[in-house]
Amino acid sequence: MNARPFKNVGWLGIAVALTSVLLMLVLPAKAGPMPRGFITPVIAFEFIETPAEVETLFSGPDAGAIIAAMDLGNRIDFVYMILYSGFLFWFAWTAYRLSGIRMLYIVMLLSVVVLLGDLLENIQLLSITGKLRSESYQSAEIQGELGLLQIFTWQKWGGLALSFLCLIPYWIHGSRFAISIAFASIVTAALGMAAFVYRSVLNEIFAIAVALMFLLMIVFCFVPIKRE
Repeated sequence: MNARPFKNVGWLGIAVALTSVLLMLVLPAKAGPMPRGFITPVIAFEFIETPAEVETLFSGPDAGAIIAAMDLGNRIDFVYMILYSGFLFWFAWTAYRLSGIRMLYIVMLLSVVVLLGDLLENIQLLSITGKLRSESYQSAEIQGELGLLQIFTWQKWGGLALSFLCLIPYWIHGSRFAISIAFASIVTAALGMAAFVYRSVLNEIFAIAVALMFLLMIVFCFVPIKRE
């Protein structure tokens, strides 16, 4: 049996990681005042709720440059979302072929749900910044996008957290490293639920936890595994 059955999946994971680095370099590191608890402009933008918060986030003399950087990052994200959702789908498919665990079909389905959520989220974000650029901009103009944004943002982030939970039946039959990923999945999902209930710094921590989950899965792809 191939000791590294996820190796090819891992190469796609490397592409995900490299694109993550590119996004970190492109997206604005600073912006106007963010909602309480937020420290990353893009995370604050994704979880933003009111026109006033949007206007404050993109306030100041550098507002035009911040909007331009945010738009560029969101356009790159159209490629990124295909990469990371494809990684998740391929990982689940490979795990299913190895284990026959039917719950992994749910992960494959969720990868598509997450992709659609991210796609629709990006459309709202770009629509908001497009309207902000208009000289005739009025706060009420973006209220519709903000309502949809909250739905699609949680479709993406919630779908990812649920995907990690649905992978647990595969992890628990593996090595200590795999079992540690199962534990990390539970922690990530718990953070997601807490962030959903109480928008705060928990959203930032949840986003970091999701990123770490992908990192752990990428590392797992290159580690020799033994199945009983």
